[in-house]
Amino acid sequence: EVEEKEEEEEEEKEEEEEVTATPGSIGHPEVCRRPCLYFVAGSCSNGADCVYCHMEHPQRPVHLDKHQRESLKQLCDEDLLELVAQLMRIRATQLGFLAE
Repeated sequence: EVEEKEEEEEEEKEEEEEVTATPGSIGHPEVCRRPCLYFVAGSCSNGADCVYCHMEHPQRPVHLDKHQRESLKQLCDEDLLELVAQLMRIRATQLGFLAE
């Protein structure tokens, strides 16, 4: 009985994901587009074609402040790519894609 209930809950979850998945949801939650504000408000007119994420985001994404953005703009391409690569390695390790 418990197993059946778990299977039903899993099926419901999969159905919800199918309903809410949009092109903007690809890579959710790590690399998807930002959440669709209209969907959250219940009024997204783009539906399944929306380029923003229709899946739940538990927390607001962190944004760089003006000083940080300016600092990044001043980096040469090589330094910027190295910084991004380091951040990607850290995140991939945290998510279990890379061994520590």
